[in-house]
Amino acid sequence: MKKILTTMVVAVAVTAVSCSGGNTGIKDRTPEEIAKLSPKEFANDFNEIWVEGIEQLSALLDKYPQLNADFDKESSEIVDATVYKVVKYGAFLDGITEEEKFNYLLACQTFPTVDGADVLTPFIEKLNSRFEEFMEYNRDVYYNTAEINVLPMYLKFDDLRENHPYRAEKYGIK
Repeated sequence: MKKILTTMVVAVAVTAVSCSGGNTGIKDRTPEEIAKLSPKEFANDFNEIWVEGIEQLSALLDKYPQLNADFDKESSEIVDATVYKVVKYGAFLDGITEEEKFNYLLACQTFPTVDGADVLTPFIEKLNSRFEEFMEYNRDVYYNTAEINVLPMYLKFDDLRENHPYRAEKYGIK
């Protein structure tokens, strides 16, 4: 079961549209600032948001050698904050032409990286090394924490609305 789940999570992450780039010193950008970004700058920002979320969740797994309500609360806060940042970028894409959107998403086609090193795979391995513990504690906590693996889907509002309406509603995507 664990191997199947690992394979499924990696497959979803590989096939999802993701972004990479260097460290851009991202801040909380306004919609107006996002609209001025080139596709490469957009991809760099997304990469940094994704990396930050992964690194925070990875540190949280280290902080809590045993799962508990505090881990549940903190991991949910990290995932939600990360998704809400990405939703602002998705809102920009939702308002441009399909051709423009294609160019932005095309700039976003690799795993999240820091200095060229993949950070998603080690996180997935760390998360899945505790799979049985998550299943005993609360499988929903696992799935919520693993949500960071599919962060790129929050750039594509049409897909969210059609295929994941509950996620779209949760994050205010109309």
